Amino acid sequence: MTLYKNMIITLTEAKQHLNIQESFLEDDTLITDLILVAENVIERDTQHTINSIEISEGSVPPMLKHAAKILVSTFYENREAVIIGVSVSEVPFSYKYLMSSYKKYTIK
Repeated sequence: MTLYKNMIITLTEAKQHLNIQESFLEDDTLITDLILVAENVIERDTQHTINSIEISEGSVPPMLKHAAKILVSTFYENREAVIIGVSVSEVPFSYKYLMSSYKKYTIK
């Protein structure tokens, strides 16, 4: 498994959020990749790098860490582009709410 430095959340934190036992190792590479995807999404949505947020705040803010956990769990549980035969609704005060405080707006 490739080790990545300075991830927004650790593999252990992600597995705890997913209710996956630490001893289950089969999905570690997948989960690590999903953490990196979550970081990319957060950076795109906020228009800030994780490092710049970390530097200005002193560490990664808990709201962004939780947003990353939400994204990782969403991507982990929904691995396909479509879901057939289910009703879906967005959870209020979830990812979008957490991100709203960090979004960088620009006027052109």
